[in-house]
Order: sequence, then C-alpha cells, then structure tokens
Amino acid sequence: SILPEVRIPGTVEPERFVLVGGHSCGWDVGVTDNATGDAALLELARILWRQRGQLRRGVRLCWWPGHSHGRYSGSTWYADTFFTDLAENCLVYHNIDSPGVRGATRYVARHTSAETQDFCQAVIRALTGQEEVEVHRPNRAADQAFLANGVPSFSTYPLLPLDHPDRWPWTGGSANAWWWHSVHDTLDKADVEILALDTRISLTAILELATAELLPFEHVSPAREIQATVAGLQETVGEHLDLVSVEGEVRRLAAAALALEEAKGQAAGDADAAKVVNAAIMRISRALNPVLYSKSGRFHHDSADWLPSMKNSAGQVLPGLSRAATLPQLTGDFEYGFLRAQMIRERNRLVTALREAVRIAEDALVAL
Repeated sequence: SILPEVRIPGTVEPERFVLVGGHSCGWDVGVTDNATGDAALLELARILWRQRGQLRRGVRLCWWPGHSHGRYSGSTWYADTFFTDLAENCLVYHNIDSPGVRGATRYVARHTSAETQDFCQAVIRALTGQEEVEVHRPNRAADQAFLANGVPSFSTYPLLPLDHPDRWPWTGGSANAWWWHSVHDTLDKADVEILALDTRISLTAILELATAELLPFEHVSPAREIQATVAGLQETVGEHLDLVSVEGEVRRLAAAALALEEAKGQAAGDADAAKVVNAAIMRISRALNPVLYSKSGRFHHDSADWLPSMKNSAGQVLPGLSRAATLPQLTGDFEYGFLRAQMIRERNRLVTALREAVRIAEDALVAL
C-alpha cells in the first residue's frame, strides 16, 4: 500500500512536529468516510506549506492505508518505523476522520487525551460558539497507533445532533450517520460549508501548536483523572489489592504538575525557560500515556477495537489496572491468583510511571 506524507519543516525547532493523519481507504464510495477527510488534509497541506515561514515547529500530514481493512496497519507501520523520532519530537497526534457530513453540527473532543483536553475544547468553542464540548478518551481505534509511545492525541470530531433523523447510534464514522460503511455514502451526504468549518478548526489548532512559544498542554488534569480512577477502583477491589502506594504518588504528581503550570507564566517570553517547560510537558506525556491508554506498553500495540460502537469515555483510562475490578467476583476461583499477580505488576507499572513523571516535573522546576 502507498502511504503519502507531506513534511513541512519549522523554522525555530525543525525537529519538533505536529502529526496529522486521516485514512485514505474506504468502503465502496466512502465520501464521508473518509474522502472528505482526505480533502481536508490536502487543503491543510496547501495552506500550511504557504505559511511555512511562520511555523516555529514542523507539521507532518499522512494519509493512512489499511484503516478498517487492516485494523490501522498503515499508522501502526508508521508508529513502528519512526518510533524514536515520534518519541522524542512529536508534540501530538491529530486524527481527521469523517468531517464535512451534512447536518453534523455537534462537536466532540474525541480521542482526546487528558493533557490536551482544555486546548481542544477551547479551539472548538472559539470557532463554533458551542459551549458544552463533550470529551471522549482515546482507545485503539481511529488510527490511534501512537498512544503506546506516549504521544498525546486530540480530535475535533463533528457529529450529528443526538436527535437528528440520520443518526444511528451504532456507527463509528460518517458523523454517526446511517450510511456509514455502506454503498449509500455518496457525494450527496457531504456538506461543503461544514467541511470548510471542520478544516478551519483543525487548521487553527495545528497553527497554534506549531507557532506557540509554550505548549498549551497541562498534566494537572491527567493527575486528577488518575486520582479519581484509582480511588474508585480501590473502593471496588477493597482488600483484594492495595492501591495506597498509587494514591500517594498521584498526590505528588498533582502537586508537581500544578507547580509546573504556575511556572509557565514566568517562562513566557524567556526562550530558555520555555524550552525547559515544553520538554518537561512532552516527557511527562511519554511517562504517563503508555499506562493511561494501553495495556501492552510502549513497544507493543493493543488489539484494535472490534466493537460496533466507537463511543469512548474517561472510563477507559488505565485499561491494564482496571481489570482488577473483577477480583472480588473471582474469589475462590483458580483464575484469582493469576489475575491478582498481573494486577500487582500493573500497579508497579503505574507507580513507576508516576514517579518518573514527578521527577521530570521537579527537575524542570529546579532548572527554571
């Protein structure tokens, strides 16, 4: 398969880049899944190339083959082939899938990791006026091949309103329309004006990330989400698994992340300080996200999601450790000991990630 890529270099930090992608393959005609997305990528490449002299950091745009049919084989190949470059230099992955659908006026921060949530919601609000922006956490769908490597993610998905007559709740693309993955996904299902707005939303986000002195991501939100998830899990598992050590490390992370956010204000206008803060933000994501969003860790890929519904929620964080919730029901079963041993290892993996994230934040604060 062919995997087209456009690389637009930055002028100040040419090694750093925003990764933008959408799948090029489709079912039958596939106008709204994902010919409209491919058109958006082309327009983004055209505009960003003309403005390349204004970019502090680079932008890479990719058209992924093997999306549904290969269960994200194109983006997975890219993630493996450029693993080190992505680990060290990729700011974020922005997926574009099914924009420009007629009637799709409800925007969702879909496949959006915790540290990018505020940024993604702010961009959507600024360009649409939509105040309430629902957030879905990432999972192994929508070419999310980069989460295991720690790369953050965000997507500005337009969906049909919940009461729209064309909406079918068990569809993952085409803005949840009934024609998804069918012969009926034809040109009449697209809307040029909506596609223009969807493309402008993506362009605004990409330009901000490629030009901002300080990255608009933060790790207070991930810390609080981990804290809430672990507290709920401890209540469920009770004496079957002790998570006290995790709770202590999460409190440390929340304090360190908040201090790093406060230091951002002092770093504004200071190129050296901004470099320290940005590097810390990226490295904390690399420490936390493999545990937050993958079972297999940085050097492997979880199985792709085969569920008919692509709805995501915050409940999908810590997928490895969250399996501990079934321990109370397995008491006395031969599987209990095996699962408990695995959950002790998952607890150790999370504690290690949290301690590493705290060290990164504290080292950056000392450097500032």
